[in-house]
Amino acid sequence: MEANSSSFTCNTCRMVYPDGESQRDHYRSAWHCFNLKRKVAGLGPVVESVFNEKVGQLKEAQNPRPVKHTAPTHTKSAPTSASNDGPKTNNTTTTPTTSVQPTNELPTIEEKNETSEHQPTEEELIQERLRTAKAIPTHVSFFDNHVSADVESNLEYMRKHYGLFIPEIDYLVELDGFMEYLGQKVGIGYACLWCQKEFRSMTAAQRHMVDKSHCKISFYDHEEEFEDFYDFSKGEDEENGKGKELVTVEDDDAPLVHLTSTGGELVLPSGTAIGHRSLRIYYKQRLRGEDTRLCVLANKLAHQYRDLGYETHLASRLHHETKAHHRAMDSSMRLGIKANKLPKYMRHNTSMC
Repeated sequence: MEANSSSFTCNTCRMVYPDGESQRDHYRSAWHCFNLKRKVAGLGPVVESVFNEKVGQLKEAQNPRPVKHTAPTHTKSAPTSASNDGPKTNNTTTTPTTSVQPTNELPTIEEKNETSEHQPTEEELIQERLRTAKAIPTHVSFFDNHVSADVESNLEYMRKHYGLFIPEIDYLVELDGFMEYLGQKVGIGYACLWCQKEFRSMTAAQRHMVDKSHCKISFYDHEEEFEDFYDFSKGEDEENGKGKELVTVEDDDAPLVHLTSTGGELVLPSGTAIGHRSLRIYYKQRLRGEDTRLCVLANKLAHQYRDLGYETHLASRLHHETKAHHRAMDSSMRLGIKANKLPKYMRHNTSMC
């Protein structure tokens, strides 16, 4: 029988519920958690009766009934007398004692070895994990166990410190259930939210996600895993044009949005121009404007004259003065070198000697 679109379903356990409260109670049940773990392991779901039967068998195996044993009984034989003519021997002799086997026999050594070599099945391991491990609450961080006031504060904390965000949050209809499932995946399944790798403890899984920068949700490769918490029918209606209204402007004098002559820019009524994404390489350029200062323009003009072979009066005068200064320095240097080579009594009393 097909479920109505307005009913509350659980695709993991393949159940339909009349209201949201029953669905939320089902999400918190151990049966739903057991089927979630089977789904992660690639196994199919089990019905509730089979689950309850397995839980009962596990409880009976953990609490066995005490075994009663019966004490063995011993019998004594009557004393035998020797003949009057023969020698006398011991008056009483005992025959070997016989014991009665108990009704409940104890296991032999071979049976004990067989029971010790028994390996637990996958379902038994899952049941043991569900019994011992605890899911991370919705107000506790998945990566460092930081406790927040509520779910929204916890999401803001994980977004600020670890960059976690919920994909397609506009179509998320069950935030609490989604956070509970992620808490069970990390706290009970010891699994990474991104690479789905399982570890021996929750602390190891948290350390792996922080060290490998796997503090994110692998959603687009595993949509079926989260389909219970999303409703994409709203997006399909928008794509088909449902729920949209056409807005018309009756004022003829109102400024309209128009394209430029090149067709690459869209001009808004405010005058702002919006370019096409194919031209973003040009919009990112930061070209330096032309410098219009007089000193810069005069220097450029002087360079152009010099390249053409012309020299201005100021440039030639500076050139001659520079050459004269260099000649004076060279002559002073040569004079000082000669004075250092003269004997002390022949040196002039100058500052250079």
